[in-house]
Amino acid sequence: MTPKQLKEIVKEDLSRYSSLEEIQRDRDSKRLSKIRDYITKTSYATFPNSFIISVSNDSKINSD
Repeated sequence: MTPKQLKEIVKEDLSRYSSLEEIQRDRDSKRLSKIRDYITKTSYATFPNSFIISVSNDSKINSD
């Protein structure tokens, strides 16, 4: 799946948290900018963490 395809189907769902205190980090525009620069300007950009993506049953995804 390409990042563009993922972006088209992903949605942020904060409703599963009982409070915003359960979220590890607040959004920080400077940090997001640094991450974007790392991804777009580094040919070897990698992320050592796992990303877990949950897909709802009614999603239409072409696995090809």
